[in-house]
Parts: sequence; C-alpha cells; structure tokens
Amino acid sequence: MDVAWYYSAGGQDRTGPVSWAEIEAAYRSGVIGPQSLLWASHLAGWVPAGTLLDAPTPPPPPASGPAEAPGSRAAFHCGLWALLSMCLCFPVALALAIAAIVQNQKASRMARENPGTYRKPGNGGLVMAIIALCVLPLLALLGIVSAIAIPAFLGQRERARDKAAIANLDSGLYALAGDFDRLKDRAPQEIKAGLEAGLRAQPGRNPWNEAAPAFSYEVEVVTGTDGQGFRDATRAAGGALGQCAYVVQFPGEHQPGMVGGVVRTKNPVGGSPWFVKVRSLD
Repeated sequence: MDVAWYYSAGGQDRTGPVSWAEIEAAYRSGVIGPQSLLWASHLAGWVPAGTLLDAPTPPPPPASGPAEAPGSRAAFHCGLWALLSMCLCFPVALALAIAAIVQNQKASRMARENPGTYRKPGNGGLVMAIIALCVLPLLALLGIVSAIAIPAFLGQRERARDKAAIANLDSGLYALAGDFDRLKDRAPQEIKAGLEAGLRAQPGRNPWNEAAPAFSYEVEVVTGTDGQGFRDATRAAGGALGQCAYVVQFPGEHQPGMVGGVVRTKNPVGGSPWFVKVRSLD
C-alpha cells in the first residue's frame, strides 16, 4: 500500500495526501524546497524535505501500513459484551450495542478522512451490535409473555388440583352413604369401623401430595347437632391441603342422620378455603 504524504511549502497549509512520486516531482520542479516540511504516518513529526529527498534512497514505508483507527477496538469489545450481557442485563446490553455502533462509525469516518493514516475498521463489532439490537426486543417479548403465561399456567394447575380434591370428596361421600345403608342395623362402633374400612378401600391420592392418600381414614362421629352445627363440626375436622376428612352423625330419635366431608383447597371456594359437603343418611 502506498504511503500517504503531506507537505507544507511556502507558508501554505499542508497539502495532501500525495504519493512519494508526487513529492519527488514537486521537489524537482521547485514547488517543494529543502526547507519545506514533509509528514507521513510513520514519521514522528514534520521533517525538512531536504533531509529525505537529498538522501541516497527514499525513506522506507511503515512495515504495518496505516494504523488502526481510534474506536475500532472499542467497537469490537462493546459489540462482544453486548452479546454476552443480553440475558443478564437488558439496559447494559442495549447501551453497549449503541456504543459499538457509534465507535464503529467514528473509526470509519476517520479512516475515510485519513486513508493513509488509518485503516478501515473491521465489521465484527458492528455485526455483533446489530445482532444484539435484533435479539434484545425478542428477549423482552419473551419475558413479557413468560410473566403472563407462567402464572396463568400455575394458576390453572392449582385449580385442576382443587377440582381433583373436590372430586375425591364426592366419591368418598358416596361410598360412605352406601356403606352406611349396608351397616345401619349394626352397633355404632361396628358402623364406624365399617365406614373407615370402606374409605381405606377407596383408590386415589391427594392431588397436592401424591405421597399421601386422598382420605383421612378416621371418621369422626358427632351427636346432637342440627344442620348448621353439623356443617361447623365438619369444617372443623379439616386437615391437610387436598386431603378429605369425614364426619358422621347416626340417625336417632332426636337427631337427623348426616355424613359430611371437608377438604381444604388452595384457591378459596365461595370465599372459604374449606369446601364442605353434607349428605343425609335418613
């Protein structure tokens, strides 16, 4: 690559860039004199033309060619870190991508204005910055969608588990009512034991804890309650989340026969986390 030369002769502003051949021609024609000043990128400063042109050989060109334009290295590193920080910090990645583009444009402008002094910057930093700017909106959109979809999915799963727990409660009530019809002529303790044995025979797991059974196998027996009192007693028998518990009141001369079930849900049903259901045994 030819070295770009500049000269200042006769008190004029610098002229250039020109080639070494043009410098020699201007020297021979008298445009440049021995005291005129010459400069190129490989020289430490302006030097008298006579010290170079009167030498037996022309000055050697710089070994590495034009220097790297200011901003080239900054553009590359900003683009690289913009890519690396996309998933960690959105504002930092955005700022680095913009800085990479600005630095690349600065280096390109200086290379155009001083082609013999600075070489054109590479496009690596610019490409990485553009990729980061294209991907960042997608990441932002993904974050927004995730913020909406994940809670909705988790809420749907919780509601499904609550529905499964209520379905277990219904199946247990149905089984207890059927077992009572079969055992109602026996003694109360035998009826209670038969009802509990029937619950143990029921399949199903707690939807909120697959390691636990769907039912509490102990049936609580109450006496002397009316409808609301029985519901209150049933609600008080509730236990672990998703596990069904049951209360029974055997029919008698002064009390109605009832069986009730309760299960605690994650999402309140009717304003209460305790879902209670009662069936008559009369």
